[in-house]
Amino acid sequence: MNILQIHFRYDRFGGGERYFFNLCNALEEKGHKVIVVSSRHTDNYHAKERKEIFIDRSFGLRTGYKMWGRVKDIINSEGPDVIHLHETFFFMSPYIIRRLIELKPTVQTLHNSIFFCPRHTKILHGGDICNYGMGARCISSGCVREIDLPLAFNMFWRILVTRKVDKVIVPSHYLKEESIRNGIPSEKIEVVPHFTDKNPKNEYIEPETDSILFVGRTDLLKGIRELVNALSLIKERSWKAYIIGTGDEPEKYIRLSQDLGLGERIIFLKNLDYEAIDEYYQRASMVVFPSMCAESFGLVGIEAMSFGRPVIAFDVGGPREWLVDGETGFIVKRGDIKGLADRIVELLEDEQLARRMGQQGQERVEKYYRKEMHLKQLLTIYEEAVKKQKEKGSL
Repeated sequence: MNILQIHFRYDRFGGGERYFFNLCNALEEKGHKVIVVSSRHTDNYHAKERKEIFIDRSFGLRTGYKMWGRVKDIINSEGPDVIHLHETFFFMSPYIIRRLIELKPTVQTLHNSIFFCPRHTKILHGGDICNYGMGARCISSGCVREIDLPLAFNMFWRILVTRKVDKVIVPSHYLKEESIRNGIPSEKIEVVPHFTDKNPKNEYIEPETDSILFVGRTDLLKGIRELVNALSLIKERSWKAYIIGTGDEPEKYIRLSQDLGLGERIIFLKNLDYEAIDEYYQRASMVVFPSMCAESFGLVGIEAMSFGRPVIAFDVGGPREWLVDGETGFIVKRGDIKGLADRIVELLEDEQLARRMGQQGQERVEKYYRKEMHLKQLLTIYEEAVKKQKEKGSL
């Protein structure tokens, strides 16, 4: 197949971007041709022998109309069998996406629930996760007032356009429910969990004793504050923690750890290369995923499990689908700092439990979250999209 993959960011910034890279590589390994279309950016990655096209961004109707000619030329010259949309907000106007749907079989992967939130958080003013669809409640709650009207209009517009694609792919049942709440036809939605190519030989390496790992953005939504506070409750225990990632004001959390008397026990590392993180997965006794936002999946979780590491996560949507509470780790009530600390202590005190959970997690990854199964499902969806377009007489 000749597949046009469209994503606004062509680097390994977060889980969605890492999945995008892994997907392109996996498709090419199977003999499919991948053409990447992304925005112009100084940090763009470049893959050897892959066709990569970087274009200017478009947002609304005017810029979309202006850029459509360039995008249409790409479609005509590359002749893709399928167009696969990923994150396109602030990059590709809904006007262009609507034209693409008319032109070629098109599928779209929704990577994040904030696709449906004008505040880009899915968090209500009171701090709870929002479980409402976009609409009148966004206005009555005041969320729309926090952003400008063109942005709010564009978000509603792109949801309307998404309802028109041939297939919508989501990585979890949580995000499927969120999509249905926002008017995406349920018959168009396919749940295809993300996969990991970490530790492909399924090796198990003994971890360092009493070591804790966090991988992700060091910002408020990812729960770094909750993790540091939880660790402050177990200062009498022997442990050390590695925090890997960049985000909003990481120095703020370094100061917090110092103020709480944790000193050098928490080691803050900048965002490492994708492969360099493996060393820390191998070191860790456990991985903590304390996200406070509604996670669509949580790629870090299955990466950790692939190395045989138990995971402790807050109950925030996607993690419940790969983390089996009491078997591959622990699910903790969102924001329960004491509960988080208690579960960390439980694994620190019982190395056999940690090892057993880790090995069960490793088995679960091999069964459900490897690329062979993922590609089989995805290629079936591509074929269904092509068939649907043919039936409509579009090809």
